[in-house]
Amino acid sequence: PVQSCSDSVLKLMNRKYDMKYFKNTVKKLRDIKKDVSITTDIITGHPGETEDEFKKTIDNIKEIEFSKLHVFPYSERRDTPSAKLAQLPDYVKKEHTDKLLELSVVLEKKYMKKFLGKKLEVLFETSKDGYSYGHTTNYLHVKVLGTIPSSSFKTITIINIEYPYLFGEIYED
Repeated sequence: PVQSCSDSVLKLMNRKYDMKYFKNTVKKLRDIKKDVSITTDIITGHPGETEDEFKKTIDNIKEIEFSKLHVFPYSERRDTPSAKLAQLPDYVKKEHTDKLLELSVVLEKKYMKKFLGKKLEVLFETSKDGYSYGHTTNYLHVKVLGTIPSSSFKTITIINIEYPYLFGEIYED
């Protein structure tokens, strides 16, 4: 996980990589598998994070086009180097967290659109209220009409997005 998308915050967090390295790694992964799902953890409101750095984080996230973000506000841990720095107010952490969660939904829907009309293998896990739910190999949540036994694999055709699910139909040869 990246945990921030700003080089200066990565340095503050003592990470051993920078955004150039990360972006190059993502490019290599996408060269190998075009529709790979790449998610990341983002910690918002790290001590020392400025508004400009937060904007740079948003720009980097959009450029990389993650398929989903896992967003957490920074929480102070005693006896760490970050705990000795000036802490950001809770309202700033909340604003930044909310903005990134909204961006995550936009990115998720954009990623999901790539699969409309495609056939995907789904591992079904549960059924409820006349629908069955499962995941694709790239972690997309899928639902179909009908009851499919859990732990069953089925090929489905994606016909719609009903966020947070892709809605599909069982593919019949």
